[in-house]
Amino acid sequence: FVGLCHARNVRGIIVPTPKIHDAIMEGLMAEGFPTVLCQGAPSATPGMPTVGIDDEQVGFRATEHLVILGHRRIAMLLPGPVEIQFSAARLAGYRRALQTYGIPFDESLVADGGLLEDVAARSMDVLLGRADPPTAVFAGNDTQAIGAMRAARSRGIAIPSGLAVVGFDDTPAA
Repeated sequence: FVGLCHARNVRGIIVPTPKIHDAIMEGLMAEGFPTVLCQGAPSATPGMPTVGIDDEQVGFRATEHLVILGHRRIAMLLPGPVEIQFSAARLAGYRRALQTYGIPFDESLVADGGLLEDVAARSMDVLLGRADPPTAVFAGNDTQAIGAMRAARSRGIAIPSGLAVVGFDDTPAA
């Protein structure tokens, strides 16, 4: 890959995804090739310049907002596998907010939100079908928030009085 970049006279690379093979990143670093990662670095790239947001703080602030509103049973829909940096960081922020406010972490309130509305709706439906359903949810992205609201609506649960929903990303649909 690095050879191809040199052959094509590429001066630098902006990598827009955390899903890139570690070997490619290692090669770029070993060659000193100018590279900047967007939104989270693969595990083998400590020290690689990265631009993005503070996903841990996103998880903290979203969850804190729900706690301040009075919620204690707050679910989280993960925006992707925890192996992806931004998903793990948002989960860490969620957990830190719960701990900060003295709310025990309940792993059963954390669900795979997938990246699609339908996956989030199915996960939220399962959470809402519990004997002790959540009263709020931090959805890892706006698509998941829409899925969560759809699941609540299908159960006759009003938003936000029956289920408070916080999404993230500011997509046009939101």
